[in-house]
Amino acid sequence: MKHQEHQEHQEHQEHQEHQEALENIKLRVKRYNTNLNDSGIWLFLGTLGCWGVQGVWLPYVAFLTTFLIFTHKLFTGFDGFKMFSSELETIKNKVENSTNLNEITKKAIQFDLLEFKRIHLSFKRIIFNVPAYYLSLIFLLISVGFLLGLLN
Repeated sequence: MKHQEHQEHQEHQEHQEHQEALENIKLRVKRYNTNLNDSGIWLFLGTLGCWGVQGVWLPYVAFLTTFLIFTHKLFTGFDGFKMFSSELETIKNKVENSTNLNEITKKAIQFDLLEFKRIHLSFKRIIFNVPAYYLSLIFLLISVGFLLGLLN
């Protein structure tokens, strides 16, 4: 009887650890999205500021600088998102290889991981969670198109 209680305790404890890890990732994804959205507001304001730059070549420098600063944020963000996915993959592997979890608990955690990916790491998150950044980036690209005479 004691052995079964110990095993149930270990299973509960490991299940709890996986749930806490998932919650931790969820908070970090939320913080990441908020940071990216805040950057989108600054990108929009920076792009508007570029329109006010006078001179022959200074507007090109202003738009190029703005583009480089904020696309750098975007590309480093992709690495951050890959990190979230790899952390979920690590949890998935730990669950699959666990000897403390029964099959029902393993399936439940795997379901939670799939739901997490679907909700927090899918392409839809761009529209629902970080629209300011991507809309501002589109505005910047359209502005550059007008500056270069491609959209006149």
